[in-house]
This record gives sequence, structure tokens and C-alpha cells, in this order.
Amino acid sequence: MILDRDGTVIVDRHHLTEVAGVALLPGAAAGISAMRALGLGVVVVTNQSVVGRGWLHGTGLDRIHRRMLDLLAAHSAYIDGIYVCRHRPDEGCRCRKPGVGLVQAAARDLMFEPGEAFVVGDQACDVALGSRLGATTFMVRQPGEPIRCPRPGPDHVVDGLAQAARFMSRVVGGLGRP
Repeated sequence: MILDRDGTVIVDRHHLTEVAGVALLPGAAAGISAMRALGLGVVVVTNQSVVGRGWLHGTGLDRIHRRMLDLLAAHSAYIDGIYVCRHRPDEGCRCRKPGVGLVQAAARDLMFEPGEAFVVGDQACDVALGSRLGATTFMVRQPGEPIRCPRPGPDHVVDGLAQAARFMSRVVGGLGRP
């Protein structure tokens, strides 16, 4: 299971730089717990250009991630790893989504096959990443906003991680996949 961070696990606060802005999306912890109960590993893959732009240092990003992990743990939801692209969009790096560099690193570290994963996110780059990997893609619909499906479109459109987990439970039937 490969998850985006902002707009998928936590509330999207465009260019989040403060720990106080970290809040879980409704159903995120329950969805992650349900995915883990299916035997799925869970990693977060996120673009965080706030570091490359100099708006946040690595220690600040670590505090933001620690807060997210603590909020999830309070609901018995756990993440196996967080993989971050810290580059600006104009740097042309290989790790920035929809590039596959971060997922390749996660796959090496956690020993999973990216093409057999689920990719869940709220942006076109998340769906494009999943498509490049040959993975099953989920687009998270943002409350009150029209869905903007990229081309190619996602395999599924969901209202959040809890709904994605319900669908996955019908598909995987307890088979361990990332």
C-alpha cells in the first residue's frame, strides 16, 4: 500500500510548515488499520518541496511526520515507512512523484513488488505514479470539491482511506501486499 500524505492521510494545508497544522483526515486511521488487518504493508510517499524551497528544514519535516505518526498510533494505525522528495518541482529529480524513485527505494527497503501495490492519493501525480508502476490506483475525492480525474484515470475513486480499505478487503481477501 502506497499512500500520499497531504489530502490522503492528513488534511492538506498547502505547503504545511507547522506541526500545529497536522490533523488526520476523517477515516484515515481506521482505513490504515483496516489495511494492516488485511496483511498489507503501508508506506507514505510524499512530495515536500517546502524543504527545497527553504521554507522548512529537515528537522521541522521530521516533527511534522512524528506528529502524524503519533496521531495514527493513538488509533492503533501504523505506517512502515515515510519516503520524501524534498526537491522543488523545477529540479527535475527522479524521486518526485510521478517519478518512481521513492517507491523503488521503499520496495528495496521493505521487499515488495511495486506493480502489485495499491497507490492511493488525491492528486494527478499519485495516479500517474501508480500507472507507471502498473499498480491499482485510487483517487481520494476531496470533500466539497469536484473530482479532477487525470488521464489515465484512476482505477477507483473513493471518499477516503476507510472506503479504499473496504474495497481492498473484497479484492485481496487477506493476501499480504504493500
